[in-house]
Amino acid sequence: MYELFWEISQQRRIWEAERKAGDAQADARYANSRAIDLERAVESLFMISMAMAKLLDERGVFSEQELEAKVREVDLSDGKLDGKVRQEPRPCPKCKRAVAARRQFCIYCGASMFDDRP
Repeated sequence: MYELFWEISQQRRIWEAERKAGDAQADARYANSRAIDLERAVESLFMISMAMAKLLDERGVFSEQELEAKVREVDLSDGKLDGKVRQEPRPCPKCKRAVAARRQFCIYCGASMFDDRP
């Protein structure tokens, strides 16, 4: 009798593991699909940016060198020439801990980062 319960228990564990594996595969497929969509969006934005820069250069609004200088200036606005613009962490209005600027809610206490009330 004990073996029957053991077998049922093991079978349930196997089914649960198979379900979790299936969920993980679905999540991986979704993440891959999302990454492909984002790559396409970045490629499209890059092409549009290049076209705009060429039009503005051709019309004499600014030169390619001026654009490169402005990109460098913007890149250095955070103190690092690394191809990124980082924003400094902000203190949470409630618990005062530093929270990444991109966060809408404090990861420590859950308070809204846009609420100035304590």
